[in-house]
Amino acid sequence: MMNAKRRMVLYSLPLIFLLLVCIMRTPSRPLSDFAGYYFGGKEILKGNFMGAYDMEALNFNISEQGHKGVYVSYAPFPPFTALVFAPFIGLSVAWAKLYFVIFSALFFMVSLYRTVRYFAIPDYFLLLIPLLFFTPIINNIYFGQAYLLLVALLLEGLIAYRQQKIVLSSLLWGIAILFKLFPAVIFFYLILRKEYKNALYLGLACLFFFLLSLSINGIDCWHFYLTKILPKLNAGELNDPFTISFQSVFMLLKRTFLYDDLLNPNPVYSSPYLFILFVGLFKAGILAVTISLSKQKKLSSTMSFALWLFISILVSPNGSSYSLILLILPFLALIVDYKDHKFLFGLSAVLLFLACNIKIQWFAHLPLYAAFPRLYLLLFLFLMIVWRHLASVKPWTIFSLALIFIFPGIIFRKNDTDSSSYLLQKEKDLFIYDFGVKNACLTYTFWDGTAKERMTNFAVKSISNENLFIKDNQIYWANQQLTHSVDLKKKPVLVNKNTIIYLSDKNRGVGFYTLRKIALPI
Repeated sequence: MMNAKRRMVLYSLPLIFLLLVCIMRTPSRPLSDFAGYYFGGKEILKGNFMGAYDMEALNFNISEQGHKGVYVSYAPFPPFTALVFAPFIGLSVAWAKLYFVIFSALFFMVSLYRTVRYFAIPDYFLLLIPLLFFTPIINNIYFGQAYLLLVALLLEGLIAYRQQKIVLSSLLWGIAILFKLFPAVIFFYLILRKEYKNALYLGLACLFFFLLSLSINGIDCWHFYLTKILPKLNAGELNDPFTISFQSVFMLLKRTFLYDDLLNPNPVYSSPYLFILFVGLFKAGILAVTISLSKQKKLSSTMSFALWLFISILVSPNGSSYSLILLILPFLALIVDYKDHKFLFGLSAVLLFLACNIKIQWFAHLPLYAAFPRLYLLLFLFLMIVWRHLASVKPWTIFSLALIFIFPGIIFRKNDTDSSSYLLQKEKDLFIYDFGVKNACLTYTFWDGTAKERMTNFAVKSISNENLFIKDNQIYWANQQLTHSVDLKKKPVLVNKNTIIYLSDKNRGVGFYTLRKIALPI
């Protein structure tokens, strides 16, 4: 009979083969997202954080270095990310990407192997990974994304935690938290399980890495990220603020209730308050279930850990195909907890396969509520995990959390006093970085990997920037402040003696500018 180690190696071969094929093809693939990590991280480490977080500066820098067709944003990444990529930044970008994906794949494979052995998981777990998570794996390798590395950090931290290696687990999880932020849900996991010492050590580890990043990246860099970027990310404004690609409840409810005369002109029912209400109820519901099960220890420690990471995906406004590799954690926990429930395990495998590999573009042109298949599959999987314990969830927990989420959102919701509006009603290019005049008509230049110019039918009889300037991110004309909004603004000009036109990223991703206008005060 084949011994256990040889059998594990045999079952690992399909995953190893998939990783090797993807790695071998990496040099012929576009730089894709890795260009953002690499060039943005390099600018941050040089002390020029706006060279990373400014879309125009970052993409033009990449283009000027001879890399064409690149269209990336560094905005989702905290400053600490630059430290993670620092060992690779000294290499040329092509070699850096290759070495990074090799390192990530190796670390991921070793951690997966160690996890299977530690939890005594059946060997077929390894056989299923390349099938269920095919798309997330290849996209992580081809795009040069970091989620294989993140999964490895989380798994190694979990093993160290269960082995009571408190310092090691805290350091591994601390890196994961500063790297991507959302793993901070681990604090809730520890506190609710009354692991106060572990939570304290994890807090100290996060503080250490934050201070390290602060000393290298600078206070201004973190201040810009926390005050300008993070609020937009939490509002689902990574790039297109109404995209179905993120497949989140947040984005579905935005499309349902929030009006935008350019990007979402036909919501089902325009009501910001209903949006706040339903987002709050959703968050309250899934958090109440997870909190109740964690406090009462209805789930194993492994499943509870996986569930907290799972709901961090569900409540996030943003999502991607490569981040779905994180679902390995609940799948692992399902094998450990439900190995004797073959039907439930088989159903979970089917749901994971569909959620991870379904092509969202197939559904993009369907009616709104048919365009979010991945979201429904993930919600079904979550309910399948917790359904046996729903009766133990106390209604007052849901009610209390709903109050926490809903009422502050309603009470502190600021009325939009911005009098500006879109200049063009049919323009949907996400990143406009310049505009001008040709043949007495306004033109604008946008970037989608290369610079492209579009002619508009907006007639321009005169144009001037006299008496116009930006101070503290607000537009002034003849020393009169015209704007009071938090969006980033660029290049205000007076057109036709009655309209001020400027670039703004209002309600969009950081630096994803469009053209807005304000009527000149009489």
